[in-house]
Amino acid sequence: MTVLVAEDNEDIRELVCLQLRDMGLEVFSAENGERAVELAWAEHPTLVLMDMNMPVMNGFEAVRTLRERGYVRPIVGLTAYQDGPEADMALECGCDQLMHKPLRAAQLREKVLEIIRKVNAAETGE
Repeated sequence: MTVLVAEDNEDIRELVCLQLRDMGLEVFSAENGERAVELAWAEHPTLVLMDMNMPVMNGFEAVRTLRERGYVRPIVGLTAYQDGPEADMALECGCDQLMHKPLRAAQLREKVLEIIRKVNAAETGE
């Protein structure tokens, strides 16, 4: 299973990648939305974790671009906002779910495992 972590803050990106690797997952990372679109399209990760506020191309644009191009795998928006316009916008542009920053290791692990189980079940027809 592979996960793409798109996060402009290097410390957060590296910490999330480390936690995911500790779960036995293969991880790709991107520092902005433009790179995230390139990697998602090239690598087809099982899951994309997308920060919504990044330079070059923000997460909203990146998710919208991926969905418009036919990307169907799960995308989880990472945002500091639990509700309100930004959270609504993230879901409207194509995020399947949201995770709220700051991310906690247990929360990250639980959410990622839940999504991977769903993807596996869908792909195997269970």
